[in-house]
Amino acid sequence: MLVDKKPTTLTSSLPKVVRSNVTPPSIHVGRQVLFFMPDLVLVKDGNRYGAVGYADLQTQFAPSNFIETGKVPSDAEIVSYTWAHPNKNGGHDKRFKDNRQIPVCRYEALRFSSPSGLNELVEFSKTNVSQPFCQALSALAQLHRSSDRQFITLNAHTRE
Repeated sequence: MLVDKKPTTLTSSLPKVVRSNVTPPSIHVGRQVLFFMPDLVLVKDGNRYGAVGYADLQTQFAPSNFIETGKVPSDAEIVSYTWAHPNKNGGHDKRFKDNRQIPVCRYEALRFSSPSGLNELVEFSKTNVSQPFCQALSALAQLHRSSDRQFITLNAHTRE
């Protein structure tokens, strides 16, 4: 899989169009920003905004081998090396005089998607961070599902 490498920042910030006493965590991915609000994920894309409920947010994470052509992050684990210009069997291609070995790092891939069209892939050089994050998002989804059921149940009781 080819990945368009763009810097990603994790911050706590509030979108300019929202006033709140809560400053949510956010992930800046390219031109998009995902704000993890208490009740939904607010997606900023340029000057446009969208929202994804936690019940509709799908997350998947898995270890990923990433061929690092730039500087290796200090928290990355190097699992092997490959050639910048490999031959068919993966070995050193001697036709290239500047053919150097480059590291293959163990990263962690985290995908955010939704039926409404959210589709983002984030690669973290630090591993074992996606599972707790996905569990927290799943807990928020469960919390909102159960609060929706309570609201429906209360309405049903008031009509009887």
